[in-house]
Amino acid sequence: MCLLAVLALLSMRVAHARPELRVLAIGDTPAVREILAALQNRYPALTQSGDPKVLARRAGPAIYLAIGPAALQAGLEAELQPLVSLFTSSQTYQQVVAASTRPTRHQGVTAIYPEVSPQIQLEVIAALYRRPVSVGVLLSELTEPLAQGLQRAAGALGLDLLVRRAASRANVVRELGELGGAKVILAIPDGSLYTKENLALVLESTYRRGQPVVGFSAALVHAGTLASAYASVEDVVAHFDQLEPQLGAGPLPPPQYPLYWRVLINDHVAKSLGVVVPEGVRDMGRRPQARPQ
Repeated sequence: MCLLAVLALLSMRVAHARPELRVLAIGDTPAVREILAALQNRYPALTQSGDPKVLARRAGPAIYLAIGPAALQAGLEAELQPLVSLFTSSQTYQQVVAASTRPTRHQGVTAIYPEVSPQIQLEVIAALYRRPVSVGVLLSELTEPLAQGLQRAAGALGLDLLVRRAASRANVVRELGELGGAKVILAIPDGSLYTKENLALVLESTYRRGQPVVGFSAALVHAGTLASAYASVEDVVAHFDQLEPQLGAGPLPPPQYPLYWRVLINDHVAKSLGVVVPEGVRDMGRRPQARPQ
């Protein structure tokens, strides 16, 4: 084979080389370690660093993953592209991207959110009660854009959605009290309303009224909500595995909620509030298929 043919073959292989997966993870917490372990299990050849400059200096095509809000912000400022945000909530993702000073921030970044969509949480509520019930939801100016989609989803499921609009940093316990007529409360991830500081008070107040709370994470179920659809770390990583082939060329897909999810029930809360969990609710969800070896 002549030299020109060899060079042409090599250039074709480089052109079709799979992009390197470069993971930007800032901090060494148990959650970050769990995420990195799940990614390394699927992508043993990935490169990881807490410094975006280290990743950017590497040669060849790449896909960048930003684990959490701090990494997302650093990746945007370093103009790493294409950049996929993982394990940053939808609300925080939108705030970080909007606050970025880089003019290309909207062109080369997308996300898989960690929380399951609120519409699926409504499906869980419908499956739990199996009859028309009223669902109260508290929205701030940050989550107000969800209202129309929630109303449509609730109507399709035969649920009566009661929307209460509250100012950011409002007294959440008092605002939820205005939804006292609702059979169940749907909690939306909203850092301006639900915080670590007020969560215990929120759950105590709703419990006293006999109002179950549904959503928005497994951690909340362990803390005292009735139920939630949630995505595990492995579910989100499996979703990225399906998304990755779409990241090589052309516009990036829009940010999206996890494709895979499952349901967790707090049996103690269900018993205390007199909620009988129908058969099949625990089996709701969508699980990823085993990856071919």
